[in-house]
Amino acid sequence: MSATRAADAADFRGPLDIARAATVVLDGRDTVVGWSPAAAELLGYGPDEAAGRPLSAFLSPLPVDRPLPAASDRPGPADRPDPGPYSGNEIRLARHRDGRELLVATTMCPLAGAAGGDAAGAPVRVLVAAELGALRQWESQLALLQGLATQSPVGLAIYDTRLRLTWSNTAYEREIGKPLAEYRGSGPTSCTPGAVSSPRGTRRRSTP
Repeated sequence: MSATRAADAADFRGPLDIARAATVVLDGRDTVVGWSPAAAELLGYGPDEAAGRPLSAFLSPLPVDRPLPAASDRPGPADRPDPGPYSGNEIRLARHRDGRELLVATTMCPLAGAAGGDAAGAPVRVLVAAELGALRQWESQLALLQGLATQSPVGLAIYDTRLRLTWSNTAYEREIGKPLAEYRGSGPTSCTPGAVSSPRGTRRRSTP
């Protein structure tokens, strides 16, 4: 496996990973029938407060695709448009229990084996949500890591506590002249031409 493929296969799960994000289970009418601890942390409502309420009580009825108007200019409940079906993969304005508004990124996952339809109370799909700021920060960090792995001109290598190589970037592969899979687990003297071992670590042998 090359350094590029190793970076692609690494665990870079982000804020929208279903194992850690806020998740809301919905029936066919977009009524809340399940509410995760992460959803309670994100929006401030406990499961008992959220269950049985429409999703539109917590998220804006339409995706945020333009600058938000001032709070005083936003329509009241009676004037808000019909939210229609929530499709996910959108940015929505969420309302926290304490009155704060925050932008959240959302995605929608159908539940395997769900019967579908408009039956009230029957779980049909899961909305996954995370604060937009956290998602953007993760995307920036991921881009930085991908750049170090595949585009950096400086060779980088990671060794474990027994000085066995566990990972290197593409530039280091070029220095060694072979793919990561061929030297993973090797010691530094095996990987770096001219390197010598000493009690203080490994250094490159100087050329007279």
